[in-house]
Amino acid sequence: MRSRQLSLENLLLYRRSFGWLNLAKFLSSEFRDCQDIVVRLPGGRRFVSNRDAFAFMHLARSWWKIHRLASMVPPDADCVVLDVGAHIGMFAVAVERTRDKAEVHAFEPSPRAVEYLRRNVGPWTVVNQTCVGDRDGEVGFYEVESSWQASTVLASAAETWEQVSRIVVPCTTLEAYLDRLDLGSRSLVVKVDVQGLEEQVIRGLGKYSSRVAAFLLESTWLDPGSIRIALEIINQGRSYKVLNAVHGGADLYIKGEALAAGDCIRGGAETFRQGTLS
Repeated sequence: MRSRQLSLENLLLYRRSFGWLNLAKFLSSEFRDCQDIVVRLPGGRRFVSNRDAFAFMHLARSWWKIHRLASMVPPDADCVVLDVGAHIGMFAVAVERTRDKAEVHAFEPSPRAVEYLRRNVGPWTVVNQTCVGDRDGEVGFYEVESSWQASTVLASAAETWEQVSRIVVPCTTLEAYLDRLDLGSRSLVVKVDVQGLEEQVIRGLGKYSSRVAAFLLESTWLDPGSIRIALEIINQGRSYKVLNAVHGGADLYIKGEALAAGDCIRGGAETFRQGTLS
């Protein structure tokens, strides 16, 4: 099967014309004979995506949201970005594009996703084919054939899909990983998109929790309680912004310092809410 190219400008135009859900259906039909989707980014860079049943929806729905999240990474040379649940590299590439020479460490357990992740990221991103949790060792990982985005370590979540295969993957804590990294005095930005395992990832930070300048967490419909526990572990006194609430979940931007009263972010026609933990 061959690859097909699509410019980011055309993707944006199609999205405005069709809406994101209809755009996914349109592109799925238009690209049905292709194995890869190659999105041409401004400046000439290319981003390669798979084209499973949900890949087009992921591209159409998530591209701009992820770039907004990446723009929140502090423009600080002494900052290290941890991309936990990197998938095929949307967030890592967005950070590379918005933060020149940012040091990114990407973690993704899926062998098929890692293949695309390595193709997409630049030399400033370190790719780790591993799961991240609250202990070191190995864990079972469920690959969902029809949707790479739904692959998970949660057996209960995998049971809702057909054609699921179980593999064993390595698992590390962020604390153990950072112990091996020459972090020095640098701070951390931690992005977490792990389909219901947020609590375990945050617990696994251990002594490095105090070094985190900002968290970017995606809440999931698979285990909405996990995000609440993760937030409690982070710090009940921190402020947060709720971004792009969808499917009963949300993307959360959490900073160590308080946000100004009434502060919000506006993106296009969407307005994002702000709140504080109680």
